[in-house]
Amino acid sequence: MHQERFGQGYRVLDSDGGISNIVYKLPPPFTDNEFSWITVNCNDNHTTHQNLAFLSGGSEANMVLSDIIRENVFLKERFNYNLAFPYLYTRNDMPGNTAFVTSPTSDPVRYRQIINSHYGGEKLTQKKMKTYGLTAMFSDPISF
Repeated sequence: MHQERFGQGYRVLDSDGGISNIVYKLPPPFTDNEFSWITVNCNDNHTTHQNLAFLSGGSEANMVLSDIIRENVFLKERFNYNLAFPYLYTRNDMPGNTAFVTSPTSDPVRYRQIINSHYGGEKLTQKKMKTYGLTAMFSDPISF
C-alpha cells in the first residue's frame, strides 16, 4: 500500500501526471496474490525513463522505509517486534516480486521488458533478475 501512494504515486505526480485510482489489498499471504495497484494518467510527453522511474518508484519507497527501520534498530540497539512485519514487507517487496512474481502486469516484468526494448536485445533476463532478487532476500541478516 505504501509503494502505490508514496512511490509510484509521487513519481507520476512528479512527471506532471495524475492519480486516477488506488486500490489497496492486503499483502500476501493474506490474499490470493492480489496486489494493491494504482491507476495513473501520464502526461503526453511521458518518457521511457519516467516510466522506468514510475515502475521502480514503489519499491524504492519501500526500500527507504526499510532503511529507516533498520537504522532505528541499530541506533536503539534493539528490534521492536511491532516493526518486524513492516520491515519484512518493505525490505522484501522488490526482491520477492522480482524472484517469484511472473505476471506480465507486474512491475519487475514490465521494467525488464522496457529496459530490453529501449536498449535492444534480451540483456536483462528473467533468470538474471530472479538471481538478483533471491540474493537480495537472503543476504539481509536482519530478515533472519
